[in-house]
Amino acid sequence: MRQAAWVIGAGGLLGSALVRALGRQQGVALHAPRQRLPWGDNALMAAQLDGEVAAFAQLAVQAQRWCVIWAAGVGSMSSDAATLRLEAGALDLLLERLAAQPALRATPGCIVLASSAGAVYGRSGEDFISERSAVAPGSAYAAHKLNQEAIVGRAIQAQPGWTALLARYSTLYGTGQSRDKAQGLISQLARRIVANEVVHIYVPLDTIRDYLFADDAADRTLAAVGDLEHRAGQAVVKIIAAEQATSIAQLVGAFRRVSRRPVRLVTSVNSLSPLYVRCIRFRSEESAGQPHSTCRSLHISIHQVLEAERVAAFRREARST
Repeated sequence: MRQAAWVIGAGGLLGSALVRALGRQQGVALHAPRQRLPWGDNALMAAQLDGEVAAFAQLAVQAQRWCVIWAAGVGSMSSDAATLRLEAGALDLLLERLAAQPALRATPGCIVLASSAGAVYGRSGEDFISERSAVAPGSAYAAHKLNQEAIVGRAIQAQPGWTALLARYSTLYGTGQSRDKAQGLISQLARRIVANEVVHIYVPLDTIRDYLFADDAADRTLAAVGDLEHRAGQAVVKIIAAEQATSIAQLVGAFRRVSRRPVRLVTSVNSLSPLYVRCIRFRSEESAGQPHSTCRSLHISIHQVLEAERVAAFRREARST
C-alpha cells in the first residue's frame, strides 16, 4: 500500500533520521514543503500551513493513506513558558488545518507526535518504566510535552478514522545534532573532544540514562506506525528506547576508548541540575512495533558521531581560511 508522509522538523536530529528511514521504504510519497515553517509567528505559520496541507492532501488521496510526523520544536528543558506556548500553538494550528481538509478526513491517516519519555516520567520512582507507569512530570517542559499529547488525543477523538502514535523517546543522539541548542550529552562530548575543550557535566557521573541512536529510533517509529493500521480512533502511547541502562561514567569511558584521547571533564551544578533524576530505565510493553529491531552498539554509534564532528570541524576551518 502506498502512503503519503510528511515529516515536520525534517532538519532536526530525529526528523532527518525519519526522512532517511521513509526513503528506504517502498511505496512512500514524501511531501517536501516549499519552505521552512516560520517559528515564532503563528499568524504567518497559519497562512503557510494552509498551502502545505492542501498540497499534502492531494498527495494523500493518490496514496490512499497518509502519515504526518511532528518531530519539530524549539522547546527544551531550559525554554521559557512563552516559547513552549508558541510550540503548542503551532501544533494546534497544524491539526486544525489537517482536519479542515475533506480529503484527509476521508482518508485513513496517522499522526505521530515525538514526545519525551525522560521528561514525562522524570519524577517516577519505578525501577523500570513502561507505558503502564503513571506520568510524573517534573518540569515545565515535561508538562508541555503532556499538553501536546493531549492536543493530539483530542484531534483523534474528533476524527475517528485517524490514529495517533504518541512516541515517548528516551535520550536520542546521532550525527548532525543542532549546534544552536546546548543539549545532547553525546554530541557535546564529541564536539568538545574534537576541539580539545573541557566538557562541563552538571549531574553526577553515576546518573543513568537510556541512549538511543536517532536512526534506530526512526526505524522503530515506522515499525510501530505500520502496526497501527487497524487501530483507528486510538491515540497509542509507545515508549521508544534502547532499553539499555548506561551511566555517564560509562559513556565517558566509551568516548575515551573510541577516541583514544583523554576526556577533559569538569563536574558542577547549575539551575537545571535539580530537574534531572539519577536513574531512568525503560521497558516498552506496547505491542505496536514489536519485536524491536536491534540497536547498533554504543561504541559503533559513538564512532559515527565523532567522525561526523571531525568532518564538520574540518569544513568549518576550511570555510574560515
